[in-house]
Amino acid sequence: MRGLYLHNGPLFSQQANVIQVLHMCDALTSLGLDMTLAAPDDGMKSSSDAQDLALREIGRDSSVDYIPFKRLTVAGYLSNLGCRWGAKTLLTKGIDFDFCITRNLLVVDLLLRRNIPTILEFHHEQTHSVGWLDQCYRWKFLPWLRSENLVKVVTISEALAQVWIEAGVPVGKIQVLHDGVASEDYETVEERAFARNRLGFPEDGHLVVYAGSLYPDREVESVFKLARAYPNAHFLVIGGPKERRLELECEQISLNLDNVTFKGRVPHQNVREYLFAADVILMLWGASVPTIRICSPLKVFESMAAGRVIVGHGFPTIREVLTDGQDALLATPGDYQDLERKLGLALGMSYPNPMAERARTLALEKYTWDRRARMLMDAQTMKKIEAINTSS
Repeated sequence: MRGLYLHNGPLFSQQANVIQVLHMCDALTSLGLDMTLAAPDDGMKSSSDAQDLALREIGRDSSVDYIPFKRLTVAGYLSNLGCRWGAKTLLTKGIDFDFCITRNLLVVDLLLRRNIPTILEFHHEQTHSVGWLDQCYRWKFLPWLRSENLVKVVTISEALAQVWIEAGVPVGKIQVLHDGVASEDYETVEERAFARNRLGFPEDGHLVVYAGSLYPDREVESVFKLARAYPNAHFLVIGGPKERRLELECEQISLNLDNVTFKGRVPHQNVREYLFAADVILMLWGASVPTIRICSPLKVFESMAAGRVIVGHGFPTIREVLTDGQDALLATPGDYQDLERKLGLALGMSYPNPMAERARTLALEKYTWDRRARMLMDAQTMKKIEAINTSS
């Protein structure tokens, strides 16, 4: 069965959505589906370019075909609408697919008009950050979600499902599938001493690792306060962008903190090496993160699979996956003292650690990309796709 994954963002970007798309295409291919990835050609021109990206970021090339298309923008804006033009051009070429998966509401009608069985994934609660544009897009495109040719609507959290149900998406169309982790990358937990030796860190002493974006809304500055509170622990920060990392390094120097190291961004497939080296994995977000009400961060599941104690902010969507005191130590969002206290508890724990093992078991049993792909393309879904194709 031939499937099209119609993405609306450039693949050369280092954002988490690209990692998610690469992993899902790989997992769908492992089910025996013949997948093609179509995305704007902003710097990525051929299948070999896409394969190189997959090898660099997720460590594998699933031989997914890649089709670039043009994306129009207005001074860099209206990119989703510009993807609609590019997708329309692509679809008029008459390329034959048995189904399509897309994250862009603005192209769904193009697919449904051609009787292509379509799965829409929502990862955001708005179609555009500008309110009146969001309302216009909803008015024009949401009615298409009642089409018989729309197989289902997938959301990445229960909270996001509720947002779109309230917006009028039929409840029976919705399936909730959190993001996941590549189980093969975490099949074996590397010993901390071995991981640290390979990365050039001392085997002794506590190592606290944060791996994620450094944007101001992540409140990474909390690391400085934690480093002062726990001077015998070393704090390793992985992530970018580079400009933000340099700002934080300057702040670190001004604070005279020698137990914090900023590594910068590393290829996604290498993040696990640093997680394995940790005693504690730190997960930070601020209330101003635009998607914090509805998100399903990749780092949650990778941190769980690494088999290390997790300390993080317990926003509601994080608590859809993790339970405080059972498989993680979750602090009240916005309460630094609670975060500091939870980290103190974590630093007092030893390994083997039941809490870390529970988190790891949960990740590998319930939140893998392979399992997500199987649930996405379950028997009922395959039957519906075949029925639509037979009747069209």
